[in-house]
Amino acid sequence: MFSLRVDDEVEIRLLEERHADEVYALVDANREHLRPWLPWVDGTRSADDTRAFIRTALEGFAAGREHAAALRFRGELAGGIGLDVNAQMRHGEIGLNRVQILCAAHNVRSCAVPERLGFRMEGTLREFERVGERFHDIRVYAMLAAEWPGQVEREAAGKVEGKAEA
Repeated sequence: MFSLRVDDEVEIRLLEERHADEVYALVDANREHLRPWLPWVDGTRSADDTRAFIRTALEGFAAGREHAAALRFRGELAGGIGLDVNAQMRHGEIGLNRVQILCAAHNVRSCAVPERLGFRMEGTLREFERVGERFHDIRVYAMLAAEWPGQVEREAAGKVEGKAEA
């Protein structure tokens, strides 16, 4: 299964059904913090609910539509990340031309992630996502492949050596 070592402390790993108990425990322990930002929190009432989500996400992964992954910090589950993929429009997946991150505008911690990674905030989708009875503004952050740190240097090196990167 998919796994990406970001650095010595951080790893991104595709969720598998065997992770359901661990993921549910983290969601349950952080329910109050997550509830204002994520519409699925109250519908996640058991590890079986989480297992069903992971099963559906794996079907989406097999079909090339989505990626649901665990973020691990120093080996411990710290959170999750999901990517919806539109291959025809070349949106969403690392390795395509554009990576986009959507965050609730008032969720300071979530917005700090793309900002720290150097993504550009392109705009705000007003009252775009409904969570409970409240609508949230959503910030759109994006990075193009050519803007990815080190990409320009890698492309220049490939041209100098007479080869292009895939």
